[in-house]
Formats: sequence, C-alpha cells, structure tokens
Amino acid sequence: MYNLLKYRQFTNKTKIDKLENVLGFELPTLYKIFVETFELGDGNVNYKNYHNPKNNRILPCVSIVFFPENGNNEVYFNGLFNEDELLNDWENYTKTSKEWLKFGLLRIGDIGIGGGLYIGTKISMREKIYRVVWDWNEDFDFLAGNIFEFYKKLKTEEDFSNMEEYKYSQLYKNWDEDFWRVR
Repeated sequence: MYNLLKYRQFTNKTKIDKLENVLGFELPTLYKIFVETFELGDGNVNYKNYHNPKNNRILPCVSIVFFPENGNNEVYFNGLFNEDELLNDWENYTKTSKEWLKFGLLRIGDIGIGGGLYIGTKISMREKIYRVVWDWNEDFDFLAGNIFEFYKKLKTEEDFSNMEEYKYSQLYKNWDEDFWRVR
C-alpha cells in the first residue's frame, strides 16, 4: 500500500521547522518522518484512475478505505495535508477548535465529511491517529498507534461511484499511461 502516496523528491525540502515554529510545539517524531518521506497535499494521492470517454475526464475508479479494528465505521481516505495546508488549517480552524484545546489533537487530513484525521500531540495520545466526525456524539475515535500503522492499513475498494455503467473487466492500460481506459 506504500505506493498510494508519491515519494518526496530529495530536492523537495520540507518546511517542518517553519511549521513547528508557527505551531509553537514539536510535531510527533514518526509523523515528521512520514512528512519527510511522502509528498502530501491535495492531489498527491495515487488513485487508480480511468479515462471516461463520455466526458473525456480522468476519474478515480476506487475508494481508499481504512477499516478500524474496533468495528467502528470505515474511514474514507481523501489525503493528508502538506505543510502549507496544515498551517492554513491551523490558522483558520484547529488552533481554536475543541479537539485542540481540550485534547491536543492536530488535524492532519480530510475524510470527506465534517471532521478529519487527527494526530495526538500530548504525551498520553502522542503519535496516535484519530478520526473526528463533528456530527457524531463521541469526541474522537482511535484508529492507529501512529501514522505509518494507519497508512499501512489503507485498502483500495472498488466502489463504482465514478464508473457509470462501466465494469472493471472493460478496463485496460496502454503502454506508458498511468490510467485505465474503457474498451
């Protein structure tokens, strides 16, 4: 599953120091290693895509899902914030949120509904990954012990949401293309 995100190029330096300076605290160690390893941010998820001949667009043909071991609802993964997105979210939402002020949870990504993926920054919750859904009764839902454990457990799931009437058996790839085509 580690091909889900693009690896960061060695020439593409992170802005971790600047980010920590603005946040006013040190980010969890494994999370920093993760950010230094992968290209994060909107549009950096390597979805399995296909070319829809009806609208001439490249669209995802799978969803990326995390299934919690505790049997709670699955998490649909939309991606993780890069440093700029994280900083923007911090300034505009997180630093005054209940999740931060009460629990020390930092939002690190979206889940497609109100809330997001969070990482613990306080000692007892440090490195742990949580889901927060603002419309649910509980404050947060534990997902994984750290970001690598969370990432390792992501699965792709055929969901047909963008497939119209096409079937997966109709898909093929041409040499040197990174998307599927419909027969």
